[in-house]
Amino acid sequence: MKQKVRDNDYIARLGGDEFAILLENISLEKAKEIAIIVQNTIEKYSFNWNDNVFRVGASIGIVAIDSSTINKDRVLQTADSACRAVKISNTNQVRVFSVDDTKINTSRSDANSCIAINNALENNNFKLFLQPICPTNNLSSDWTHFEVLIRMLNENDSIITPNWFLPTAEIYNLISKIDR
Repeated sequence: MKQKVRDNDYIARLGGDEFAILLENISLEKAKEIAIIVQNTIEKYSFNWNDNVFRVGASIGIVAIDSSTINKDRVLQTADSACRAVKISNTNQVRVFSVDDTKINTSRSDANSCIAINNALENNNFKLFLQPICPTNNLSSDWTHFEVLIRMLNENDSIITPNWFLPTAEIYNLISKIDR
């Protein structure tokens, strides 16, 4: 990704499979062009593991930060909602959002998410999973490292992935309750 943006732009991993790119002093049209280039580059990437070829895709949501932007937390929340909206609607696409585009959907979704998170907390409906971390170079056969993952169970005991509940939990200060 870094090779496809300008030297003065910033790229950061936000968590999991989510990244942010901050493009300074650029039009929305140019930002969308860069996003499409980054997306195409990601889609061309593949890797081999255990005799299988894996490909990667990217859903990209773009949010403008301009002179009317007064709340950085709202921008991050809108960007997160934009990415979720793109993921839900169709993978591997680029869409431009504004704060107004996601405001109604975000507040409705967040309210439902808060209720579900509080119910899961009350009913102890969180589960931990271990995912092995495997070296790609096979240097050691006694590798015993794991990543601990959290999942939430809904009222039907179906697993809900963290990309659905963790952003809302962080925004509404429920994350420390989940940690406990």
